[in-house]
Amino acid sequence: MIFILNMFQEYFFVAVIALMFLLACVIELFRTALTFPVKTSVALAYTRGKYDRVVSLIDIILAERYAEVRKIV
Repeated sequence: MIFILNMFQEYFFVAVIALMFLLACVIELFRTALTFPVKTSVALAYTRGKYDRVVSLIDIILAERYAEVRKIV
């Protein structure tokens, strides 16, 4: 973008459009960097932790049941 701005700086219309696009890109970069979705990530991590605990409990219960079934057969 800076290359285009330097290359076409004698053309006012192209330079203005290039400058506006450059500013839009920089503003979008800062907006993305400053509004990191921390709350959403923490909520997802908490939900996943609960899910992982449930799955591990189910795994333990099923392992015990299959061990009993294998002893009987």
